[in-house]
Amino acid sequence: MSSPLKRRAATKVISYQEEDDLFNEELAVDTSTSRNSRKRSQNASDHYEDEAMPVDNSSSEEYEEKEVPSLSSKSKGRKRAPRKDLNSSPKKTPRKSTGKTKKKSKLDMSQFFWPAYRAQMEGGCCIFEFCDPTKLLLLFHTPDLRDILLKAPDAVWRAARENVGMPELEAKDISERQYITLVFNKDCHNNCGMRNVQRVNFVNCARLCGDCLFATKFERKSQYEKYLRSLHPKAFECAKDSAFSDTGYRKPRGIEKLLAKLRDMRGKELDDFVEHRRILKEQIARDARRIREWVDQQDTKRYQSAEDKKQSRKVAIRAKLLSPEMGWNEDDLDDVFWAGWKEIDQPAELTPAIWKRIKDPLLNTLRLRLIETRNRERRDVLRARYRVLLQDDPKPDIFPSFETFSHFPDVEPLWNKNKCSGDDTPEPVERETFVVLDETEWNAALVPIKASVATYQVEMETLAKERLVKAYTDKGLVVPSDPIQDPRSMFRYKAPLVLNLDYPDERDAVLPFPAIHRVMRDRQDGSRFNVVAAVAAEFRTVPEVRGWFDGRNDTLKVDLGATACEGGMPF
Repeated sequence: MSSPLKRRAATKVISYQEEDDLFNEELAVDTSTSRNSRKRSQNASDHYEDEAMPVDNSSSEEYEEKEVPSLSSKSKGRKRAPRKDLNSSPKKTPRKSTGKTKKKSKLDMSQFFWPAYRAQMEGGCCIFEFCDPTKLLLLFHTPDLRDILLKAPDAVWRAARENVGMPELEAKDISERQYITLVFNKDCHNNCGMRNVQRVNFVNCARLCGDCLFATKFERKSQYEKYLRSLHPKAFECAKDSAFSDTGYRKPRGIEKLLAKLRDMRGKELDDFVEHRRILKEQIARDARRIREWVDQQDTKRYQSAEDKKQSRKVAIRAKLLSPEMGWNEDDLDDVFWAGWKEIDQPAELTPAIWKRIKDPLLNTLRLRLIETRNRERRDVLRARYRVLLQDDPKPDIFPSFETFSHFPDVEPLWNKNKCSGDDTPEPVERETFVVLDETEWNAALVPIKASVATYQVEMETLAKERLVKAYTDKGLVVPSDPIQDPRSMFRYKAPLVLNLDYPDERDAVLPFPAIHRVMRDRQDGSRFNVVAAVAAEFRTVPEVRGWFDGRNDTLKVDLGATACEGGMPF
């Protein structure tokens, strides 16, 4: 005989009262069945007598205990208790494998909660009314609550809308649930799978991704006009206006449903419908403007809230850095530009766990930035000393560039006070009073610096002679006794291509040595127009031949007998 649970599962439509009566009947039948089963198995009832759950009769045979046969046909004295009665926990009889897995019946818990929820809904008190639209949509997308919220009255969704101050619709052309879905659900309405779609048309109530929006577009104006001629004369007048007038000719949304209504209307009914649609379109246009204003206000509030949280986090981090434990001061932090760092520019509260995680990388980056800032200030002061040495040198044309000068072994320690490779962790920044350039150190290093400059000049002269001798030899010409002073000895420097339509390419510089060295040095020092000093070439490093894909495509070669030209920009 089938159980009441199975009979209930076979029933398709049951009223609320019938459902409650059937549930009470099930509890009564299951309770009596459980009592009879306990009487038949008294030897093992000690462990099940307090059980309150109903027993499924379909599987009761598996839990009935069988009689244990006696060891002898005659009883001799006191009977021995069966071994199973001495066990503290009951054992189930092993089930014989039948090849099929039998599913245990599961009690439907919704029968406990649905009557109470129904009473809440009928009484007008629902817990969902305290949710905001975003949380209500999340609950709506869960399998357990979707059906319940689909049956919920519009007042539930209206309460969620009013909780965040969304404007009320004047047109009433969509339900409250559709209204909330339009504003807060970012999925494409064509169910193409595209998420986080930002472009929404509040007039047509459509949120479409780029591909789906393009599918509604006509390729040519003639196609659009032909489509309009095929419609009902009043169709386009009754259709909702499109907010995408600047993106081409598009098919109005919902025009097919509108055509089906217009085909069956005649005379006064048609005129009344057209007038109704005209009023509705005006209301929809006003609703769309109010919704857009509200959405823009919410975006502004969210942005401002995020900025306030970022500023609060920055103030908290600054306070920790200025603490005696960290040892930083106001001037050091003001010198370091730290806006936009991922450790700082976050709209999250600075909790102890977050500070522990970002402390070491933040301090490392701050030390590195402070070292770079101080070194840059020292280099700027050192540049003025460099210009003085350049003007006083007897061979200014072959004086090294500032980039080369600053990396001389006797010059670099004057400005690079801390190891700062950019990859490794820098040494701690000095805490004493910051001195831009120590005059005593400069005077002590001045003589070795001049010696390094003289050595550099000798190397450049030797390099120029070697290149000229090779050029004469390759052409089979007699090498002059002093190739540098020979009027035929010209160097041609071809600057790299600008690859910018706003600026023309530089002209080739064709000059003798050491004038060619001066031109290239000035480019490296940044005194030439539209030249980045850090990537400018140097006389001793630029090759004679360079491939197109080898980084810079500039070249320097000997061009014997060429006409002199200073090069640079043509204007």
